[in-house]
Parts: sequence; C-alpha cells; structure tokens
Amino acid sequence: MTEAIGVRPRQLDASAVAALAAHFGGEVLGPDDGGYDAGRRVWNARWDRHPALIVRPAGTADVVAAVRFAREQELPLAIRGGGHGAAGHGSIDDGLLIDLAHLNAVSIDGEAGLATVGGGALLSQLDQAAQALGLVCPVGVVGHTGVGGLTLGGGNGRLQRKLGMTIDNLRAVELVTADGRVVRASEEEAADLFWAIRGAGANFGVVTRFELALQPFDGRLTRGFAMFDGRDARAAWASFREFARSAADEWSLTLAVARALPEDQHPPAVAGRPVVFIGFNHCGDPAAAEAGSEQLFGGAATISRNMAGATYLDVQAMNDQAMGWGHRSHIRGALADDLADETL
Repeated sequence: MTEAIGVRPRQLDASAVAALAAHFGGEVLGPDDGGYDAGRRVWNARWDRHPALIVRPAGTADVVAAVRFAREQELPLAIRGGGHGAAGHGSIDDGLLIDLAHLNAVSIDGEAGLATVGGGALLSQLDQAAQALGLVCPVGVVGHTGVGGLTLGGGNGRLQRKLGMTIDNLRAVELVTADGRVVRASEEEAADLFWAIRGAGANFGVVTRFELALQPFDGRLTRGFAMFDGRDARAAWASFREFARSAADEWSLTLAVARALPEDQHPPAVAGRPVVFIGFNHCGDPAAAEAGSEQLFGGAATISRNMAGATYLDVQAMNDQAMGWGHRSHIRGALADDLADETL
C-alpha cells in the first residue's frame, strides 16, 4: 500500500482496470497492491510521486494495450526505463506509469556489430554482453542507468570522444506511437520519426527496443587523477584547457572544483578547503597516456596524483554505489566554450 500519509492517487474505474488486467501479460499494480510503493520510486529521492496505476509489460503488445488504456481513460503517461532521470520523469502523479523493467533483454550480433536492447535494460547489461565479444557501445558512467533514457537523452560517457555519444550509435528503434501503432524507425523507415527521437524532444512514443552499433574495443583503459589546492584553480584550468584543445580522441577529461571532504580522508593542508580535481580516461596506448599526463597535470603543484591501468567494465561500475538510489539530488547543467578567471 502507498506509505505516504494522506496521499491517495486518483481512483480509476475498477471495471476498466479489470478489463486491462484480464488480457495483460505483465503486472498491473494499483495503490493497494503489494509492490506499488517500490514500483513508483525513482533514482532521485527528491521525487515522491503516486501514479493512479503502474503496469509492467511483458512484451510490446502490453505496451500497446497500456498506451491505448491511457488514451481511453484520459490519463497522463510516464515511461520508466531504468528510473534514473534526475528530473523524476520516470514516475507521475495521478497518471499511468509504464515500467519497462521486464523488457530488458540484450542480444549481441558480433558479426554485424549490432546490439538489440530492450527498453528496460541497464547499461551494465549492455556493457557486459558487448565486452564478452570484445565490442562496446559508448554509454554513460553508472551501470544501473537505463539504456533507454540515456540513449534518447544523448548519452555522454567515457568513450564519447573516440566513439561518439550513445545517440550517434543508434541505428533503429521499435516504437509504440500515441495511437497504439508499432513502428520500426530508422534512417530508411519512418525516417522523420527517427530524426525526431534523436533530439527534437520527448513524447513521440514509447521505445520498446533499440538497435545500437558496436565498435571493437579490448576493454583496456588508463586512468589518471590529480588534486590541486583550490588557490591554484586558474593555473590548473589553464593547463587543462590547453591540453584539451589538442588532445587526441582517446582522451576523456574532467575537471571539478569541490571541497576536500571528508576531512579525515584528505591531506591536512587542504582538508575541508576548496580543491581542484583533474582526471582522465585514456582508451589507447598506455605510453601515450603516461606522456600526456605530464602535460595535463603540469599547470600547478599537485597535492596528490596517481595513474593506473584498469578494465572498462571495472571502471564502468566504480560509481555504482556512490551514485546509488535514495539520494536527493539537484542537478543543473550548462554549456560553455571556456571558463573566465572570474568564474574560477
């Protein structure tokens, strides 16, 4: 039962819900059913929404039935792939939530270099299945993120400079439209719809299956990390900026400004104070990574630094616990060509 005191979602016509459930291959959960509260939760604990009904389709036909039900009952609709969207779009108040968790199959055609991925699959499933054959699709950086939301949102990750964003590797989708039709969209079929879902916005349909291009990758990365005193932010940024402008595509670079917390896990000289972190992943020759790191980290004296080899699968999972479910997150972003000294 819903656990929030005083919250009661919209009541639906019981006969209509029963008619849906009678021919539904997956699960149909109302507010009084076991599993409802777990089903309505999303990754970002800021959002505590109460759908009128949750359905977990067992196949594409169930998605069609759910979309038609929502239209007939005039219900707003939310789609949940992995439930990771920071803005909480994987749930809804007083509407129908279609949870694609059971549509999570991943199959790899190594000869064609193609992955077929269900709308409810997670990044870790795709990573592991592709790497078993020495292949990869560039995806995000937290393994329990859903492939669907990440792909349709663009898909930033550690290999994007070399292999593109996830959306760049999308070759086709199976999609259920608002009127309940099942459409295959690609560059050759329903090309306008395929164009639309690759950046024109949301709400063009429910993607039940993705076809993603795979690239050869042996899974070896070199990782490096350095910490600088916050008072050296301008010098560290200048070195980072100069390096990034000419870096080969094998480099993935990050710079962050933060406080050195918890204090007992940082050197006394900076504990609790502002620091600058510069990190990289390099997917090519380790010798090139070592040589380049001297330039990247050379803008100021480092408080600490390290560099080591790692496997792609290990690196892809390393943030899974820190970025686990249940935290309350406020995330904003912007694009800039540079950072001014005043900003730093």
